[in-house]
Amino acid sequence: MSWNNGYERRKFEQAQKAQAKEYRKCGMNEEQIQAMYLQDLQEYRNNRIYAIHIQSIEELDSDGEESRNALHKKFLLSMTCTMDMSECGRYGWIDEIENNALYCAICKLNTNQKELLTLLYRDGYTLSEVADRIYHTSVAAVSLRLSRILTTEMKVHNQRGELTVINKTDALIKWERPEGEAVPATCIQ
Repeated sequence: MSWNNGYERRKFEQAQKAQAKEYRKCGMNEEQIQAMYLQDLQEYRNNRIYAIHIQSIEELDSDGEESRNALHKKFLLSMTCTMDMSECGRYGWIDEIENNALYCAICKLNTNQKELLTLLYRDGYTLSEVADRIYHTSVAAVSLRLSRILTTEMKVHNQRGELTVINKTDALIKWERPEGEAVPATCIQ
């Protein structure tokens, strides 16, 4: 929608006349009324300049044709984005890990090991829930799997090239959790 200066100016002047009457009733003198008018006039001019220099981007027509807006045609590609959802799956949380050594170690795990960590970390299941409902085994067996992952599989090289082991508590605490998510109590034992 473009700026119609004649219409907008007329509307502005009518509003100013009504305000001036109100100001006089409140006991303001003509100098004060004129100062208020000049301030409102400056705002009107700023709004006019803004409206003149800003061009709205029209939406695509309902029949699927592109807009006739020249800016829309010129910058259509830079105004759109696409998301590659192939990496945002069950194990998308792995990409959010900021600790590079931990990230590399988890990426090297097999799918079953990643799934166990996902169930405990991302989905918030407890060891007993994972054992009973998902793996249909004992808590000790799931705990043993987790211990193997966190002690033998997560050996990583630190920045100086020395071989270190990330223990279970460090690994689970250092993961960045989305705000508001609680740490399952069984994960930090």
